[in-house]
Amino acid sequence: YVLGSKHIFDELVQQSYQLDSLGQNKDLLMDILGPVIDFADRVDKGYQDILTWKSPQRTILLGMVSLIMIMLRLTFYVPGLFIFGFCWYFYSLKTLEKRKLFIPIKANESLYHKMKNFKRRYANVKIKVQNISFNVLKMRGLLLWSNPQASWFFMFVLLVLGAIVFFAPFILYELVIWVYIFTKKFRSGRMSKKIKSWVREWWRTVPPSHLYDQPKKKDKDA
Repeated sequence: YVLGSKHIFDELVQQSYQLDSLGQNKDLLMDILGPVIDFADRVDKGYQDILTWKSPQRTILLGMVSLIMIMLRLTFYVPGLFIFGFCWYFYSLKTLEKRKLFIPIKANESLYHKMKNFKRRYANVKIKVQNISFNVLKMRGLLLWSNPQASWFFMFVLLVLGAIVFFAPFILYELVIWVYIFTKKFRSGRMSKKIKSWVREWWRTVPPSHLYDQPKKKDKDA
């Protein structure tokens, strides 16, 4: 009986927090996640400032410190530093306790606009799902050797990557990442564009798996 009472109480509390429209729930979710989104935006802005050398002194200092850490094999402490930083951010969220959350205003839309927005969102979702399904079919065709030339090339790339991962020391990956971050401003990007364009063209040559119609069910009398 006690467990049943708790279950009923939980359902009543949940029902009291349910909002009528999808827009209200979305606005409330964005309001709740506001501090997290703000923190992610600040991290992204700091990262972009490093890539673009907005503050050359800070970028050079960070680059030298990170390079020394790589050479001295101190990068294993970086995940712990990130966790400590998140703990500091988590403690700073105490100040948000006094921040009130209000029920979002329900948009007064006509039935016509609701249907129009629904059809637009449905069309967008349909296109995205179709693209995902098509690429999954292409991946299936690649794995099932529908185009032997593309599959042989894919296996060759996997073998090369496997050899690099197996034989290359871990410090080499760290140095590659370091060079990528601190020299991106001075690269034209033409090489990466050519590689991406070549990969897209190669992916187009991979045929998708063939789809067959569902067999018709025979009548029981037949």
